[in-house]
Amino acid sequence: WRALRAAVLFCLGSICYALLGILSQLSKSDDGSYAYSLPSVVLLAEFTKLWISLGFLTVDKGSFTEALSDVTGTSVKSWLVFALPSVLYSLNNNLDMLNNQHMDPATEQVLVQAKILTTGVVWWWVFGREMGARKWCGLLLLFVGAVSAGWPQEAPAEGKRMHIDSFGVFLILIYVWVSASAGVYNEWLYKNFSKDENIHSCNVRLYIIGCAVNLSAHLSREPSAAGLLPFWKLIKSNPPEPL
Repeated sequence: WRALRAAVLFCLGSICYALLGILSQLSKSDDGSYAYSLPSVVLLAEFTKLWISLGFLTVDKGSFTEALSDVTGTSVKSWLVFALPSVLYSLNNNLDMLNNQHMDPATEQVLVQAKILTTGVVWWWVFGREMGARKWCGLLLLFVGAVSAGWPQEAPAEGKRMHIDSFGVFLILIYVWVSASAGVYNEWLYKNFSKDENIHSCNVRLYIIGCAVNLSAHLSREPSAAGLLPFWKLIKSNPPEPL
């Protein structure tokens, strides 16, 4: 059951990640910008993952009440240590959306694979373990393979060539290092600070903080909860006529 669950989650995660660039590209306005708040998208994603993790935790604990008790019964410190990766993941996910304003999806899919190399560097620095020439060569091969898989197989149509502006290069550099830092630090937490805890309980705390961070980011730009759902604005601006 665990192997099947892991395989299903891996496939779903791969599909969702592949669709992210395509869907965000299709949701752009005519001027190339987004007609909605980027943090609101990440917030809804974090909220969805929160309930999925709560569901898994409920299965492990036997009841929803026990799952909530497991989450709320942890110390303040156990919440604070997950604040940093939550902020890093929130920044990373918002950058993932912002990148598409400065490059096409194919270019982003190719360039973000550099996080494979940056993750190796950060992992080596944090855990202080010698990786050796064989492992570095393995990382390089993985990077080349990922880039090759993401590279368009056909020449792009006229007017849809691969492109990236100078600010997009800057965003990619931030993205690959933030992604590596968030992933490695989170792994360090699981292996050292929370190794005796249920991983779903840790994830619930991670996603709750992520929801709070992105809700704050959204409200700082648009102080209205109604803006979380773009169609709500259309309903408010075009209310149905009374019968």
